[in-house]
Amino acid sequence: MRTRRAVLAAILLAASVLAGAASCGSNLEKSDGATRPDGTDVPVTGDTVTPDGTGDSPAELPPGRRGSVRGVVYSPESGSPMIPNFPVSGAMVWVTRTPPPDLAPGAECRPCITLDATVPSAFSAADGTFQVDNVPEGSWILVVQKGEFRRVSYVDVLGETTVNLSREQTTFPSLHAPPNDFTPHMAVALGSYDIMEDIVAKMGLCPLDGEFHWTRTACDHIEFFDNGGANWGESFPDFQTLLMDYNKMKSFHVIFVPCSSSATDAALRNATVKENIRNYVKEGGKWYVADWSYDFVEQVFPEFLDFEGDDFSIGAADEASGEFDSTGRAVDPDLRNWLAAIGEPADGINFQENWDCLQALGNVAGFDDTGAPITITPYTWAEGPVTRSNDCFSGNAPLTLTFPYGCGKVLFTTYHTVGAMGGEGRPNLITQEKILFYLILEIGLCSDPVEVPI
Repeated sequence: MRTRRAVLAAILLAASVLAGAASCGSNLEKSDGATRPDGTDVPVTGDTVTPDGTGDSPAELPPGRRGSVRGVVYSPESGSPMIPNFPVSGAMVWVTRTPPPDLAPGAECRPCITLDATVPSAFSAADGTFQVDNVPEGSWILVVQKGEFRRVSYVDVLGETTVNLSREQTTFPSLHAPPNDFTPHMAVALGSYDIMEDIVAKMGLCPLDGEFHWTRTACDHIEFFDNGGANWGESFPDFQTLLMDYNKMKSFHVIFVPCSSSATDAALRNATVKENIRNYVKEGGKWYVADWSYDFVEQVFPEFLDFEGDDFSIGAADEASGEFDSTGRAVDPDLRNWLAAIGEPADGINFQENWDCLQALGNVAGFDDTGAPITITPYTWAEGPVTRSNDCFSGNAPLTLTFPYGCGKVLFTTYHTVGAMGGEGRPNLITQEKILFYLILEIGLCSDPVEVPI
């Protein structure tokens, strides 16, 4: 099982664009769900990186007095005093003499590697707090990162003292401005019912209007596509044009396909589109799908999730689906701790506007990066009871899941990100929005590749 230091190391080299996060030993189990035939976890291995980031033979820290640095990692500022930014758990913080290399501009397949134990580093706790100890006296480059979010600043450390870092030094940027500030390159397929664009705006990545909606103006490092019924009054490129352009797809770290109508179902009858999506994820892309856009999972990755209706018929689950709310719970321990830290319940969560019901999760045969056989099962982050006549999971059904494919990940949620259909102009985030906000950061975790013969 991999260590936190194994993941932190992934950031110190250009080969590490998809670096990991908190409790990284368990995140391979959680978000990758990879096990050997005997049921043991698949370990993550890689090269060793030393304090100067060279990968040469292990080096000792310079002699002299030592100090510490501490602070709290925060999500980007929303720009609205009504929407505070949140503490970020599992962010990597370290000091270095050598500026870290730029992150790759889009999806890229990079394995995790090992960090030498002498590198001063820490991971933020559920409440975003961290402390890096054993830092030699002097001037250092400070790096704060989770996934493709990174902020780089500078800190002077005195021996036998602790430096309290400023909020600016530990808040992830809203704008992509290398070499110090990085944000992921995102694509959002504007849909009919679930306005994911409001979430990225409330995250501080797009401007908000007075009604707490996206202003419909350009956003830094985010591109928008029409996935049927955006109704914004502006013209956006058709989502199908993106799906036909694999090189363009690879320029994005994350592609969001929120709930929409069947306007682009025809795209999934195109073998090139399905191959492009699979290759995009295989090469390190993150593929987010919600609700009635389920065919963008079922038709492309059919072995992983079993939806209602005929699996080979596009739109079949539409006929079986009807809206339902579910009073459920967060399953993942780190997610539960983070919810508690921000004052949200981990149990008794009202998940609004579910429209899909899963019948089963696949146990998919695959291979790790050494060629050894493994079994991959989608990991459930949140679940809740389903009370309806359709053939679904008995008892608690998965509501939010992830699974690996190649070097990338797929995230599926049965509910609208924003709750009520069409979204409300709220000056806050409801619990299910906060969970998806958490997972936007979480799916950037590094992992060694898996091979799935689909």
